[in-house]
Amino acid sequence: MILFFSMESYSSKFCRGVLRSYAFLNKCEPKIIITILTILTIMTMTYKTINVVPETYEKLLLYKHGNMTFDDVINGMIELLPEEEFYMRVLEEHRKRMEEARRGEVKTHTDLRKALSSI
Repeated sequence: MILFFSMESYSSKFCRGVLRSYAFLNKCEPKIIITILTILTIMTMTYKTINVVPETYEKLLLYKHGNMTFDDVINGMIELLPEEEFYMRVLEEHRKRMEEARRGEVKTHTDLRKALSSI
């Protein structure tokens, strides 16, 4: 049996270990090799942390079903609104604010302080 895998997806230390024990892997059953590579792939996957407030986390949980991951939930939501449409909405909001500024409908720091102090 010949074992193929991408060296880029594993840490260099692991790859050197696998190459040294290549003879051992050739004697393993395919199920064992797949299990070993799956476990090592999961261990070496890189993740990013996204900080959300507890309320957002609770809302995301409502969309998570079965074997779905939070990554699946977020990607599903992203697919619902194409990037172009999202940025068109952002630009439209920016245009509205610029028009308000041109008409003099701008809040000053003093106005904001007064509004916040009354809350």
